[in-house]
Parts: sequence; C-alpha cells; structure tokens
Amino acid sequence: MFVGNRLTLIVTVMTALTAFSVTTAMADTPWGDLHPRRAHILDRVQNLDARIDAKFAEGKLTAAKAKQLHQADHRILSEEVHLAARHGGVLTDPEVSRLNGQLDALSRQIGA
Repeated sequence: MFVGNRLTLIVTVMTALTAFSVTTAMADTPWGDLHPRRAHILDRVQNLDARIDAKFAEGKLTAAKAKQLHQADHRILSEEVHLAARHGGVLTDPEVSRLNGQLDALSRQIGA
C-alpha cells in the first residue's frame, strides 16, 4: 500500500508542476490559452492526464505504465508550449494536426 500512496503523491506533484509551468509559459504570450486551437489541445492533454490517473486508480494500469503515459502526455504538453511560443501564443493548423495525432495515439495506449 505504501508504494501506491507514494505513486499517488508523485503523480499529484507532477500534475501540479505541469499546471504551474503551463500557466507560467502562457502568461508570457498575448494569447495565453485563450486561442481556440491552444484551448482545444490543452483540454485534451488535461483530459488524458485525468484518464491515466483514473485507469491507474482502477487498477487497469501498472505504476510503470502510468508513469510512462504521464511522461508522454507531458512531452506533448511541452511541445505544445514550445510551438505556441514560436508564434506569439498561437498554433498553426499543421501543428494542431500533428499534436492531435500524438494525442490520439496516446489515447489509444490508455484504452477505453
């Protein structure tokens, strides 16, 4: 039980740090997360993060798999922040398509 509690704490801390870093990065741009393309991607990232946590809590994911999926989710989020920063807080249509493809692949790995 100690391992499960420890993993829950780690996941919670990682989620909080991710939310803080995204908020900080968005504050530096004129659009922030208000641009519809960014809002769509950020909503999907957050949704997948919650799905990973739920699957882990249900026992449908191992701790190692949940960690791997959270890392993939965070990489996509980092890429989104980087891409948006290049264009003043806006994502281009091809960038949105690429990010959505990555999010679709991650969603399939999480499962229904």
